[in-house]
Amino acid sequence: MAGITLGAGMIIQRSASEGQNMGYTHTFRIQPGSPEYADAWPHLVSDTARIISAVTESHGIVITGPSAAAPPRIDVAKGICFNGDIANNLHLDTLTINPPGRVHSQTPDDCAVWRFVKTEQLPYDLAVTAALLRMRQLMPNACAIGSNGTWHQDWAPARTLNWRIFGTDRAELAQDLLVDTTEGMAITLQGWVDPRLASTQILPQP
Repeated sequence: MAGITLGAGMIIQRSASEGQNMGYTHTFRIQPGSPEYADAWPHLVSDTARIISAVTESHGIVITGPSAAAPPRIDVAKGICFNGDIANNLHLDTLTINPPGRVHSQTPDDCAVWRFVKTEQLPYDLAVTAALLRMRQLMPNACAIGSNGTWHQDWAPARTLNWRIFGTDRAELAQDLLVDTTEGMAITLQGWVDPRLASTQILPQP
């Protein structure tokens, strides 16, 4: 698989340290070509819409799309894409989750994609963490989530929100689901990629 060029938008990480070492950041690794991802996707889209409604209506947090004039994009065909209050500078990285589909036509279904989203704990972080947590719950074998925040403190609001919306068992939510999402990935000049796609591998920085 060496030398395959990924489709547009599949890799957004440019260096090994760009995401995790620069402020409060969450990471996730997904397998968008897997059957589990495809099966869970409609549920993730509808559940993310419920999360955003709860965040905006109950918490008064402004959620936008990738621009101030655009609404959040929560669409089965187009994917999930939202940010914080851009007009009032309460935003950073846009959370983007693509709809199901193989990373490349020549890759297996379980080929992984790695991404990060830096929020610096701005108000929209609640929607981001709740959406990532819901994704992990719906597709546990096709998704891994990580963060330089703590599960029991920083992720507590998202866990509480998801419990209230979806009735998730509290014992399940007590289990720390944050992992090193770069495990099993290769670092290249493009960033963290599935090793089956890596044309030039370099050692991660310690």
